Amino acid sequence: MKKVIFLAILLSIIQLGLSFYNNQALTMNPDERMNYQIALNHVNGHGYSLYDASKHIFVNNAFHPTFPVYTYEFLIKNKISTKDWVIFVTLLSSILFGCSIIYFYKLNLYFLNERYSFFSTIIYGIYLSVIYYIGSLFLYENISLYLIIICSFFMIKSVKSPINIFESMAVIISVLVPILYRPQTIAVFTLMLFSYSIILVVHKKTHYLFMVFIIVALSILINIPILVKNHNIFGSYILSTEFGYRLLQGYNPVARGSWMGSAETDVNNPLYIYVHKNIPKLDILNDYENSIAREKLAFDWIKENPIRALELDARKLAIYFLPFNYEVLPGNHFFNPINFLVYFLFLSMIFLKTVTRKWDDTDLIVLAPIAGSIALTLVFFMGARWRYYAEPFMIIYAVMFIKSTVEHFLNKRHLVTENIV
Repeated sequence: MKKVIFLAILLSIIQLGLSFYNNQALTMNPDERMNYQIALNHVNGHGYSLYDASKHIFVNNAFHPTFPVYTYEFLIKNKISTKDWVIFVTLLSSILFGCSIIYFYKLNLYFLNERYSFFSTIIYGIYLSVIYYIGSLFLYENISLYLIIICSFFMIKSVKSPINIFESMAVIISVLVPILYRPQTIAVFTLMLFSYSIILVVHKKTHYLFMVFIIVALSILINIPILVKNHNIFGSYILSTEFGYRLLQGYNPVARGSWMGSAETDVNNPLYIYVHKNIPKLDILNDYENSIAREKLAFDWIKENPIRALELDARKLAIYFLPFNYEVLPGNHFFNPINFLVYFLFLSMIFLKTVTRKWDDTDLIVLAPIAGSIALTLVFFMGARWRYYAEPFMIIYAVMFIKSTVEHFLNKRHLVTENIV
């Protein structure tokens, strides 16, 4: 265990150093700058809005998650600079990264022996998307991923042996924080909690279902202010207006299966042209009406082009398993052989488990983040920041396949030796 702790400390320091080295890391990304501007406008009495320079008015906006806006309002009111906040989140992220390395190792021990668990943990720690491409940036996806790993460990531990009140609190916090800052993780945690509940019933540990109930109840309660806020603005109880925008990016005649860039503002973007041609009076619609119109356009296109929609889904899935990391710079494609091996060996292990029918119920918990990530990809488009939630768990299955293959050949060699003797 000492070498795992040493590894955690070492890699946390390296990731922190990469964060300070990476010029993009210690600045807010465009989405968060937008959220900060919404918070600033609200504090200044302009509502939850962004300024439209072409119309010279403040336009209500609920596209991105609301809780970060609440966070930035707190910073503004308490005169905490964005630089201080970014540094704080970067430091917190590095600490949680170190913790996730330790818990990732412990999680592996439920599927592998110590040697292979340590090997798997090294791969996770040096995986480029984890330590650099996404991990070194100011992105709430980082904290979300680390908490998903911690949550997975304690869920499986509770099935194997009792967990205490502090470990139960760790599970609750590990679910609530990502949901608040990255609502797309709802897809991941819905599958995790559903699988976990089934396993608890099968193993007759239903007393932990109370913890699941608390998580669901708190998840609803903490989102009520957001639902009320958006209802007051748009007349509808929604968490955000993002769904319609993202759905249309995933399903349209010019879709390519991946993110289509700033299709809402780039007049040269083919999706921008398509939308303005097919939605009447688009420019006078508010943010919610715009989202609903795009959602309808996407569903109408799916109904009219079911075969093409299925082809797009297949393309999204294919792109999902292409071994490219998160692009720090546009067009910066880098074929990563480690990614290739992880994806290939993960799929090989899934095939092997399916053929041999050697599934364990705890597999459901570990596969849930992967399934949730793929679900987001199929419904919307392939995004590296969504695949990010799945990659550590793919590593576990990739190493499981390596272990299975090595043991198979060692056993075969042993049998041959015995026959010769």
